[in-house]
Amino acid sequence: MDSKKRAYSTFLEHETAEKIKSYAEEDFRSFSSMVKWILKRYIEEREQEK
Repeated sequence: MDSKKRAYSTFLEHETAEKIKSYAEEDFRSFSSMVKWILKRYIEEREQEK
């Protein structure tokens, strides 16, 4: 059963990770949920530029 979700590992600079954690707390999200939201928004913005 393929769930269409993939796990990825990456390394973030400490300052970047701390900012994401701070934004996540403000929006009542988990860190990973915030990263997914940021990436989704970035992709949407890029797609609109085309």
